Amino acid sequence: MRKLIGALFIIVLIFSCNNEEITPITKNDLAKLESQIRDMIGNDCSNSGQCEVIAFGSKPCGGPWEYLVYSSSDTDVALLIEKVNTFNQLQEEYNVENGIYSDCSFVGSPEVTCVDGKCQIVDN
Repeated sequence: MRKLIGALFIIVLIFSCNNEEITPITKNDLAKLESQIRDMIGNDCSNSGQCEVIAFGSKPCGGPWEYLVYSSSDTDVALLIEKVNTFNQLQEEYNVENGIYSDCSFVGSPEVTCVDGKCQIVDN
């Protein structure tokens, strides 16, 4: 009987040590990361081939909330992609955890161009 109690104690101890406490994502966490992302975006360009867009945010129904315009010559693209992917994933988790909903409208990728040395969305 003592061996059984000892074995149960060890099993409980093992499982209790492996459970990491998950901290919920807050609006403030998302706002800080969004601010970092927006601050790292550069828009200076010398031609339209340098102007890009990246899907930003995670609508509860799927798809992005918007597209961010950036210049590939004025932005650390790899870091931008990494941070945006992290943000999108965290916002998706936040939406699920908090029962967030949206209008489910589709947000299409805009066309961008270089005008006066700055990347911007083409007005149609």
